[in-house]
Amino acid sequence: EEKVNNVTLRKLNKEDKMIIFGWISDPALRKMTGTKEKPTIDSHNQWFMEKFHNESGYYRIIEYAEKPVGFMGTNTVDLHNNSAEIFIYIGTKEYRRRGIAKEAVKLYIDLLHYEGNICKIYARVFSFNAASISLFEKCGFTLEGNQSDHKDTYTDLLWFGMTLP
Repeated sequence: EEKVNNVTLRKLNKEDKMIIFGWISDPALRKMTGTKEKPTIDSHNQWFMEKFHNESGYYRIIEYAEKPVGFMGTNTVDLHNNSAEIFIYIGTKEYRRRGIAKEAVKLYIDLLHYEGNICKIYARVFSFNAASISLFEKCGFTLEGNQSDHKDTYTDLLWFGMTLP
C-alpha cells in the first residue's frame, strides 16, 4: 500500500465488488471506459472474481483520505517485453478533477516499475476523453499513435506511452 497526498492504492477486497458495480453502472463512466453494456449483477460478479484472484493484473482501488474513489489496473502485462497497458477511472464523481488520478498514476507507475520490472507503460484513450488525455500528458506520457476510424462509426483511439529507465 502506497500513499501520497492522501491518495492510496490498495489491493481489492471483497467489499469493493458492489462499490465498483455502482461506479460502472453510470452510463457516462461506461462511455469513457468503452464498456458498452450495463453489467448485470451476475456478469459483474464473474468479472470481479477474475480480477480479485488475478495476481498478475495489479488491480488496485484508489482511495482518497481512506475512502474508495476509483479503480485502476492493467489490461495486459507482457513480461517478455517488460510492458503493460494500464487503465484508470475515478468512479465517485465529486472526486474527479481534483488531482487524485494524477497521484494514483504516479504511484501505479512506481508499483509496476519496482514490483513488476515494467519499463514501458501504455494507455489507450478515446479522442473525446479530454480529461484522460490531460491526465496522461501531465504524468509524462506522450502520444505515440492514433488508431483512427476511417468509417466515422466509432471514435479514434489514442495510444499514450511512457518508457521508464
